[in-house]
Amino acid sequence: MADDDLAGSAYSGLREAMNRLEQVDVLALASSRSLGDLATGPIGELISTSFRVRPRQARSMQTVERMLAAGEAILNRSRRLDRLTMDAVADEAGVTPQAAYRYFSDIHDLILLGLRRVQAIEHERLLAFMTTQTFDTETDLANASVAFVLQAYQQMAQIPAAIRDRIVRDYYDVCYDALWRVSEKIHVVMVQRGDPCADIDVMQLAAALIAVVAVAKSLFLRDTALLRQHDAQLMMIGIFLGALHAAPHHRTR
Repeated sequence: MADDDLAGSAYSGLREAMNRLEQVDVLALASSRSLGDLATGPIGELISTSFRVRPRQARSMQTVERMLAAGEAILNRSRRLDRLTMDAVADEAGVTPQAAYRYFSDIHDLILLGLRRVQAIEHERLLAFMTTQTFDTETDLANASVAFVLQAYQQMAQIPAAIRDRIVRDYYDVCYDALWRVSEKIHVVMVQRGDPCADIDVMQLAAALIAVVAVAKSLFLRDTALLRQHDAQLMMIGIFLGALHAAPHHRTR
């Protein structure tokens, strides 16, 4: 098959994978999901490890929830990240500054937790998306993975431009441990079902997912429009497949 035909086939597969993705407002969903629920979920470490002192009681977790809601309200009004301070958040949430600093070292920790809540939901959705279907080929697996990452960054593009780049650059990072955890769970399901791609091991899958997420972040920060370009999307599919093939002892299909 000619290179153009291969590229066309891969792009068609990516479009099909995008169409299979449920359209969800993840930012709105994050605001509606409780931290306690997320902390006990399959990717709960993204939440449970984000505190200076982890809230142990329901009332304490509710205080943190109010602080996150307060920070979101301030950002929605001001559209400026420099207006977000611990004192402003504490005042908006109706808690004392001392209570605010009990759980967070500074405002950056609070912002990070807000983004971690979004990322925990994204990783849960990635796990569900990748385990509710069977992939006949590595290219099918790559198409689904890249489609999901593209949709995740499309969600981040909804953040007001005045603060979007800084939030993505400084807080929306590549969650290496979480991607390993997701890869482990995907691998277990593929092996249990005897899927055609079950011989792809955890290291290969984690490397491929991490590579695609890292490249997507780089493209997003350079120019959000790049992630909508045909060539960039094909490149991401190639990067995913390249990570699979670069690992030792991989069986070539």
